Amino acid sequence: CINKADNQAAAYAYEEIINDLVDQGNRCIMVLPPIVRSKEFFRRHMRDGVRFVFLDTPLDDFWGCHAVCSNHLQGGYLVTRHLLEQGHRNIAVVSPERLNQDINPNFLHRIEGYRRALEEFDVPFRQEYVFEEYQPLNTMRVKVEQMLSMNPRPTAIFCLNDAVADGAITHLGEM
Repeated sequence: CINKADNQAAAYAYEEIINDLVDQGNRCIMVLPPIVRSKEFFRRHMRDGVRFVFLDTPLDDFWGCHAVCSNHLQGGYLVTRHLLEQGHRNIAVVSPERLNQDINPNFLHRIEGYRRALEEFDVPFRQEYVFEEYQPLNTMRVKVEQMLSMNPRPTAIFCLNDAVADGAITHLGEM
């Protein structure tokens, strides 16, 4: 398990683990997610006969690799639709990263699914219900407190990954 808090350090650690696996004779490696400094890292191993299967990673320009991916747009849509069907109209979203083009596109797809479900139910998208850059667990306490002080306050929270959900559950349970 590699913490992405320091991307450069994470990339070195990730590459070291993969190099160790290759040195041990592994010729097919499943990768989630590829935190490396350069795609050349994978290409070099591939030229040496190592094959990679990327899990939940879009491969727009990655040649010669296989991927197993989830439909994150549909997932975001289904989660939000379920909450809407339960009567929620004020649904907050918490992302582990700033929502821009530099992040994992899976989060952007989940947000797009969220927006589509809101639109289908004629619920306006409210930017103030979007909370970004959740990282350490203690920042979730601040985000939960912000949500609870809003008017109208959210009645449901859509967390874009498990770490965010764990933080939300922990801090809601303490309040």
